[in-house]
Parts: sequence; C-alpha cells; structure tokens
Amino acid sequence: MEISVCLKRGACLLAAILCLFSGTATAEALPKDMQRIIDNGTIKIALYFEDIPPFFERKDTGMAGIDIDIAQMLASKLGVEAEFVARAETFDELVHMVARRDVDLAISVLSRTVDRARYVRFSEPYLQLHQALMINRLMAVRARLGKDVLAGMNRKEITIGVVRGSSYVGFANDAFPKATIIQYDRWEEIVDAVFNEKLFAAFYDSVEVKKFLSENKTANLYIQTLILKDYVDDIAIAVHSDDTHLLSWVNLFIKSLRQRGILARLQSQYF
Repeated sequence: MEISVCLKRGACLLAAILCLFSGTATAEALPKDMQRIIDNGTIKIALYFEDIPPFFERKDTGMAGIDIDIAQMLASKLGVEAEFVARAETFDELVHMVARRDVDLAISVLSRTVDRARYVRFSEPYLQLHQALMINRLMAVRARLGKDVLAGMNRKEITIGVVRGSSYVGFANDAFPKATIIQYDRWEEIVDAVFNEKLFAAFYDSVEVKKFLSENKTANLYIQTLILKDYVDDIAIAVHSDDTHLLSWVNLFIKSLRQRGILARLQSQYF
C-alpha cells in the first residue's frame, strides 16, 4: 500500500516538473525582440512620406511597389500584419524613427551608410543601385571638364544638387569634396534647377535618373547622364540596435528571397 502511494506521489511530482519545464520552454521559445512583434500581431514599418515609385506608392487598391512587396512577405513569414507609417520627411528621419522605437523596421529605399549605422543596425542589402549624375550640357561645355568628367567636377565653382536628408549628401561630399553641394527639399526642384542652368548637376540614384529620362524623351538634348558603375548605393532594412535576433532573422529572410530568385523577379517586374 505504501509503495503504491509513493509511486503515485512520484508520478504526480514528475508530471508537475514536466509541466513546469514545458511551460518555461514555451514562455522562452522566442527572443524578446521577436516575441514583441508576435504579441503585437503587427510589425510597424517606416516609409518616406511621399510616394517614390517603383519602391512604394499609394494606389486605389492600397500600397504597391517593390518595398511594399518585400515588407508584406516579411510580415507574412512572421505571421503578423504589416503596418506602414509614412511620415518621415527625410530619409535620415526614417533611421531616427527606428532608433526611437516609433517603428520596428524601415523599408523605404533606405541607403546603408556608416553615418546612419551609428544609430541603427542594417541588414544585408536587398538591392544595389548605382549613383548617377545629370549634368547640364551647356554648362559642362563652358566648364571645360576634360575627358575625366568626375575629376573635372571636383572644383568649388561646380554646383551639385542633392536631396536634403538623403544619403546623397554624404555621397556627394565624399565623391566631390571640393565642389559646392547644395541641398534641396525635393528631387523635382533639383532637376528644374539643372534644366534652367541654376545648377551644374543633379546627383541621385540610377533608378530615379532613368525614370526621369524615360518620362522626358527630349531631356537628353539638354542633359548629359553619367551612371557611376563604381559607386554603389546599398539599399537595406534598418533595425533597432538592440534587436539582434530580429536582424539575424531579416538577413536570413533576404538571403532566402535572393536564393529563390524572388528579388531578381521583383527587380525585373518593377524596373
């Protein structure tokens, strides 16, 4: 009788211990940065406040673009909804939104730079663009740039327009340290200034430059375009500095998209 009671008590104790460990394992199954997103049921993603097709734009059917597709696939893989927060008025502000934890990620044609990496962590690039110049042809003739256009532009009297708060402020200062770099609020203002000989050149990514030229067929009569093949613009996802496991997961997600040919198909579709 006593042996039977002891066996029963032992079984109950073992069951209690197993339940205890089982409960603990379930509670600690996910790292905190991942569990936070799962518990919220959404992942907040920062976007620039204006549309930048083909990366993201508002349509009657909702948001669309390569960044939107990537964000939606990422959220789906996590089993949560993507919530887009499109209020950053500069690209630098996207980084600060992540650093302040206003959002979980920034997926917004965001360039990975050493200056921005002081505040957040960056994923591996999911897209690589080339830097590009649009130069006023008449001003270039007057400036006598010579055969090496880039070297000829690295002079104080050469004015180069960049979008304020974008990575191209730093890119321009690195590439043309002696030139006069002028910041504008909008890309359209820069293009207009180049056409009207108020600005020597516009400096931005190759996608924006090619898109402008495709929409303005006669622009080549007035504009000389240079795609800088040796100057790469890495586009990546910004993650909070403390979210190390989330960053590892995002990197693996990007690698999976690349290996399965999804990134290549998206570029072919949108570009």
